[in-house]
Amino acid sequence: MKQKIKIKPRAFKGEDGIWLVAVDIISTDPKEQDIRILLTTELATELANEIKFANYTAKSQNHKNP
Repeated sequence: MKQKIKIKPRAFKGEDGIWLVAVDIISTDPKEQDIRILLTTELATELANEIKFANYTAKSQNHKNP
């Protein structure tokens, strides 16, 4: 079963005046709970790089084993 989600990143100014990145993971299934993750810009960059690497690896494996 495929879970349908929307991922909405956005920048916002935190309480202490430092800009952060909020990542909202919103499920289209009303039974599932939405998630919000708050990241520093450094962590957001690290996460983006790790996602790119994992995505590249998955695509590469899918092409090897259709």
